[in-house]
Amino acid sequence: MNYVCFTRDWWQDNFTDGWPNNLEPFGAGEKTTRAKFKTEQEAREFAKNWNATHDAGRYSNKCEFESI
Repeated sequence: MNYVCFTRDWWQDNFTDGWPNNLEPFGAGEKTTRAKFKTEQEAREFAKNWNATHDAGRYSNKCEFESI
């Protein structure tokens, strides 16, 4: 089985509906592929390292992985 690592935003701006910090959930954010791996362990390590070395910022942009 192969795995793809990707990043996406978990929040988006919403200044009109009274959301806390003007952010609403954005769970279906666009995925940006970062890497592909043959094993789950490789994908897990990549995502963990990415999240440890990249600031998630206002929109909580984090690395995840899934099997393909």
